[in-house]
Amino acid sequence: MFGIVRNNYNLKLKVGDTLVIIGQGYHGASAADKYPVKGILEFPSPDLSKTFIYMDIQVAQELFSAPNRVTSMALIVENQQYLDIAYKKLVSLVKKPLTLMTWADMQPELVQMIDSDKAGGVLMISILYIVIGFGIFGTIMMLMAERKREFAVMISIGMKKTKLIIIVIYETILIGLLGVMSGFLVSSPIIAYMSFHPILLGGDAAQWMIDMGIEPVFAFSISPDVFAKQVIVIFAMVLIVAIYPISSIGKFNVIKALRGQ
Repeated sequence: MFGIVRNNYNLKLKVGDTLVIIGQGYHGASAADKYPVKGILEFPSPDLSKTFIYMDIQVAQELFSAPNRVTSMALIVENQQYLDIAYKKLVSLVKKPLTLMTWADMQPELVQMIDSDKAGGVLMISILYIVIGFGIFGTIMMLMAERKREFAVMISIGMKKTKLIIIVIYETILIGLLGVMSGFLVSSPIIAYMSFHPILLGGDAAQWMIDMGIEPVFAFSISPDVFAKQVIVIFAMVLIVAIYPISSIGKFNVIKALRGQ
């Protein structure tokens, strides 16, 4: 028999010490025994470090007079993206009186904290999108201003405005695609590296996260959905910005443009 105790702040146990457990077993039976400490584990969450003891399931069943019985079973999916799929499949297999719960059902406070953090992230990325949008708009507006004389010459020698608008739209889309692809190619290796080598936080920031029960790590995701969403949003912004050259060419005054006005 042995017990593996997580890092303890009150008992001050060491490997080789003896831990006495006194509690209540199955159907009110007394549960009391002593176990040698074989290891000390420390986790970022203080609550986990203070309150949990690990032991073989057979040893625990004997302690609580519950042979071949378990109170709960924790299942871990290989990738959290498959959690909903696994949950839907397990729902049809788990029958009453058993209950199936996700981590979100068991920790609503943590879910609320994550939702708050996501709201802050949405605000920050919205500001970033606004900056990017104005950057794209400024680039297109500058290109249109610099090419007024060129457009005037093309229209004066017989090119229709509709054809010129199509050309400008193609150019705008091409610029957007080149920007998106270059950003993707440059950032992908960096993000891939950081996903396997996350940034370990320290100091007050790390302590704050530990107090909140969160591992003090700044992690990166390589989920395809993250990249796909950004590509779609930026490309949509390019299409919206393309409205400006369409409107500008539609109201184009050839005479003034040839005079440089």
